[in-house]
Amino acid sequence: MSHSSRPLSPSSLLCGLAHDLRQPLATIDTCACYLEMLVPEEEQRIRRHLALIQEEVENAERILAQAVAAAGAAPSQPVSDTAAPVSREFTKAVTAALT
Repeated sequence: MSHSSRPLSPSSLLCGLAHDLRQPLATIDTCACYLEMLVPEEEQRIRRHLALIQEEVENAERILAQAVAAAGAAPSQPVSDTAAPVSREFTKAVTAALT
């Protein structure tokens, strides 16, 4: 039986799923961050929706990290409660410099 046809353990499947979900979550967060920079301050309704998107991305990332930890598997990338705001600020700075 070849290695590729062996069934994966639940923790391996969970780590793979978490890894695969983090990429679109990061893209969604980056897009919301970029749109937040473009939306005028007075458009508070739109800003609240963008903030909600960013909060839900953070919630999803936290759930993924907790699920991976509960499964006893090492996360595919380091997860930190402070990572999202730092990367968001970095994204804002880079985007502002490029536009």
